[in-house]
Amino acid sequence: MKKLLLIIAVLFSTASYSQKLICMPDSVARALAEDLVIGDSVRVLLPFVQQELEFTKRKLSLKDSVIYHDQIIKANLKNQMSNEKKKSDANFTLYSICSDQYSILYKKHKALKLRSKLSSVCSVILIAGISTLFILKM
Repeated sequence: MKKLLLIIAVLFSTASYSQKLICMPDSVARALAEDLVIGDSVRVLLPFVQQELEFTKRKLSLKDSVIYHDQIIKANLKNQMSNEKKKSDANFTLYSICSDQYSILYKKHKALKLRSKLSSVCSVILIAGISTLFILKM
């Protein structure tokens, strides 16, 4: 387009006018004819280029939708991973609490078992002592 404006400016500056005829140098006329031919061929190609542009826009929108879909999937996977990590942390905490309570219960059980054995031993000794005293008094 700049070339065409330059050529028109050169035409008006170098052209000599008659009533219905514009005279210009041969090189300027050739350049003008080339630009006109190129402009005509561009007008013919314009619908094809516009079709290609529309096709490219549709392709780009499809790619954008695929990228958006993949980003949503990625975000969902990150959420699932964080939820699983929270679950495993909670399970580990629960396990540690259970193991602490088990050790406390185990100690209590041992103490009760010892008390039970001591009370049974003491009761046997007491019964044996009372029996011997009873037998000796008779």
